[in-house]
Amino acid sequence: MNEWVVKEHPDFFKDLDNLGAKELTIFYKKKQKIKENPIRLKHLSGGGNRYREQITSNIRLIYAILEETS
Repeated sequence: MNEWVVKEHPDFFKDLDNLGAKELTIFYKKKQKIKENPIRLKHLSGGGNRYREQITSNIRLIYAILEETS
């Protein structure tokens, strides 16, 4: 099974610092699932390969698939 590479936007870490321990645990589990299969759940409208992954009821992770790496 291939695993995808995740590259975070520099501003991403500022937002990550604002999460609590529970949200961080959920985030890291979801991130691992995205790395295994990025084409998941909610495709965003507006074109491009952009997706939304729910972390909590009010926190969403938005990501784009740019290219596959080997």
